[in-house]
Amino acid sequence: MKGCGTHLRDIIKGWLGTSTGGCGGCERLLKAMDRKGPEWCKRHLHEIVPTIQRNARKNRDWKARILARIPGIRAPIIAIVFLAIARAEEDIREAEHATHRS
Repeated sequence: MKGCGTHLRDIIKGWLGTSTGGCGGCERLLKAMDRKGPEWCKRHLHEIVPTIQRNARKNRDWKARILARIPGIRAPIIAIVFLAIARAEEDIREAEHATHRS
């Protein structure tokens, strides 16, 4: 089962065509998001979004650095974080449903 951070990594890689590596900060954040779960991510969105933007500015991938500097980029970052959370919650529901069927 994928967590919020893993889903976020997949979205960034798939949609934006960039990696989350580079400065190490994103990897720590994504692992924390996976470990702490969707509810924590919702409550800490005000910390997650600026961290993503700050880390993207340090990323080795030039696309991430450029995207992080686009005016108004916070709204799309919020949207992809919410999408990652929703996908993780769906994974949790599917796992619970599979457990109940067994």
